[in-house]
Amino acid sequence: MNKCELLSPAGEIDSAYAAIHCGADAIYLGLRKFSARAEAENFTPDQLSEITAFAHSLTQHRRVFVTINTLVLNHEIPELIEMLATISEIGVDAVIVQDLGVIHIIKKYFPSLTLHGSTQLAIHNLAGAIALREMGFRRVTLARELTLKEISTIAKQSGIEVETFLHGALCYSYSGLCLYSSMLRGSSGNRGRCNYPCRDSFEQKSGKKSFTFSMKDIALPDDLASLREAGVASLKIEGRKKSPLYVAATTSYYRALLDGKPGPEEKKSYEDDIKTIFSRPWTNLYVRSSNNTDTVDTETVGHRGAPIGKVQTVLNTGSNNARLQFRTERPIERHDGMQIDLPGRPFGFPVDTLIIMPESGKGQGKTVFEAPAGSFVQVVLPLDHPEISKNATIYCSSSQAVKRRYKFTRPKPGEFKIRKGIDVEIVVSESHLTATASHSSAKAKSEIIGSFEKGKKPEGMEAMAKQSFEKLGDTDFTLNKFSLNNPSKLFVPVSILNRLRRDVTSNLRSEIATQTKTVINGIKDSLKTLSIQASAPEVKWSIKTDAFSNISAFDVSDWKDISELVVDIGNESSSCLTEKLDKYSSLIGKDKIRIALPVITRDIEENGLKEKIDKLKSHGWTRWEASNLSAWQFLHPSPPSAINTTKSFISELSSDFQLYVLNRAAALQLSQLGVKRFTLSPEDGLENMSGLLREFGAKATVIIYQDTPMFISETCAYSKIIGKCADRKKCFTGEFPLVSGKKEHVIVTNRNCRSVVISATPYCIVNHMKSLVDTGARRFRVDYIFRNYEPDRAVEIWHMLRNGKKPKSTFEANFTSTIL
Repeated sequence: MNKCELLSPAGEIDSAYAAIHCGADAIYLGLRKFSARAEAENFTPDQLSEITAFAHSLTQHRRVFVTINTLVLNHEIPELIEMLATISEIGVDAVIVQDLGVIHIIKKYFPSLTLHGSTQLAIHNLAGAIALREMGFRRVTLARELTLKEISTIAKQSGIEVETFLHGALCYSYSGLCLYSSMLRGSSGNRGRCNYPCRDSFEQKSGKKSFTFSMKDIALPDDLASLREAGVASLKIEGRKKSPLYVAATTSYYRALLDGKPGPEEKKSYEDDIKTIFSRPWTNLYVRSSNNTDTVDTETVGHRGAPIGKVQTVLNTGSNNARLQFRTERPIERHDGMQIDLPGRPFGFPVDTLIIMPESGKGQGKTVFEAPAGSFVQVVLPLDHPEISKNATIYCSSSQAVKRRYKFTRPKPGEFKIRKGIDVEIVVSESHLTATASHSSAKAKSEIIGSFEKGKKPEGMEAMAKQSFEKLGDTDFTLNKFSLNNPSKLFVPVSILNRLRRDVTSNLRSEIATQTKTVINGIKDSLKTLSIQASAPEVKWSIKTDAFSNISAFDVSDWKDISELVVDIGNESSSCLTEKLDKYSSLIGKDKIRIALPVITRDIEENGLKEKIDKLKSHGWTRWEASNLSAWQFLHPSPPSAINTTKSFISELSSDFQLYVLNRAAALQLSQLGVKRFTLSPEDGLENMSGLLREFGAKATVIIYQDTPMFISETCAYSKIIGKCADRKKCFTGEFPLVSGKKEHVIVTNRNCRSVVISATPYCIVNHMKSLVDTGARRFRVDYIFRNYEPDRAVEIWHMLRNGKKPKSTFEANFTSTIL
């Protein structure tokens, strides 16, 4: 059976040591910038060097992966380059990436770094995995939403290592496709600063509130054998914002399971330990079935704990301190934490007083420090405790025993560090002592002038000099080759040798730094944004839709100002597509229509999509648009070179905003993939967008109006709202409005049983067109997607936008501010 790597999270240095101590084969971590967990403590370069050196020093070599899995703004590219240079120098085992610009820079300037595709890339099918392989990736972290069958197909047929999530928190939306936090709350999940709107309470029209989008935690302890058999290379624990204790417990648990050690009782003990540290209810998500309905906890949000009993009664003793009486199913002790579910929120409190009662429940009982499992106990409640129902479940939400159980060691500060091997040559004459030190192409020299005489024991001089130059513990170096050229057999005191060592290593350090700076500056210069005014003087408009009904009221006069119609073919049937496309071809011209592939194409949808593509190709449609890396394989199946070229049936390939371009390097990467025009992200702002438009204005499309997808999810929001699945034939096709706890009005829409959440008010930046044109924008797009428009209303909106007028009830997201 396939040996799976156990990959554990490290949000801080102690978590890294905890993971390695408890059996992780590899850890993943982020630095203080460009990490999708920006709120974690994260690592300094020195800490990264320390943990990498420690991991690589172990007899069983452990690997270290660095996450640079956020979108990068134009002005951040110089800082990114410096970080990549540091990571490359340290020699980490891989870099986990999302941004196409980061990919471009690593491939061109830091080719020694191994690329792993982040789950933020939303790779969810075989085509996407193959596309990453062709781009030079060694591994892909698949979208969490996949079934075991889909995972197995990708693992066995893609030719790239597959990594899947094993345990931890879930996002409601496909990772990398969630724009809610960014566009409605001003802090971008794609930039590592998610505001967690999916954990918020949402109110329906009826007034009922629930945690509609709050996912349970994925936990797959009973699916390990299946995942191994499927060919998964790495099993990943989520949790870079969790404590070292959590990392230790989860790593210990899955290490034991992978090694086949624990019996049923020990397995449950591990699980209860994890749940006391942090846990929402567990789900296996869609690994076993795409129809799993047990995925969302609509009643309670946050940490739950491990169940330890049921409320028997709450006793009022006559004093202010009421007592909770129950039988505990696991040992508890003073200072543990307890929690009881109440409507809408849990009630938590510490165990300050613990009393073991007689089995009769009568009498004074005995105040104790700890109580064994099975004890009949009373716990004194806080003065402000709420009403507690009989038979309510009691959870242990914090355990002192668990905290003691998972201990790990940490080496002394400075004991481990990635060091550069150096070669040293010493030349001794009667009046000069010279040392030359070299590392790679860097070389430095140091000289001491003195008077050196013949030694009494010349045979020991070389050993003494070498020993002196091996004392490099406080430097970044370690001694490789050493030679002493001392033909006159002269003696040099140790103190002078030590001084020479300090001087020459200092000079070498400076020389290496100078060379590195020169290389970095050269890379920075090559990636500076150029100020080139857009070549096309006229402004061009396009319209994108995923339903022909949205544009059915457009007449010839409406189309005369539209240079392109983009049609997402995900929703329409194959027969409808050809019929409608022929109609619009005769109306506006075939050369003005572009065929867009959907952003999500799951295994069950692939044959239908391929059938549409083949049919459209045979009908001569040559202008296409990609919104996921899988598009390259759908459009160019088989040849390895296809990822870098466009074949004859495509006259022009463009990309939609989900292939994010927030920096110049991302635009260059798409260009290498054959993209002639790209679409800028609606979560971007004017300041960053302007730099891209000054250089790529004629190649960049700016979305002026759109019902931006805040969430795209396989978890049906409607079924959570009504409490059951309406089944595919009866599922709603309209709009289901909700209001968040922060008073954000959103709408749930349904696209083929895929939930899409949009804002009740569309995104619109038509008021800023002059500024955009002044910075180089020449192409603007109006979207009628993810929403069913009344045909006349769609025309009315187009007329307003074309005349520079803003429709009522719209919002601008981050456009006038800096994207966080």
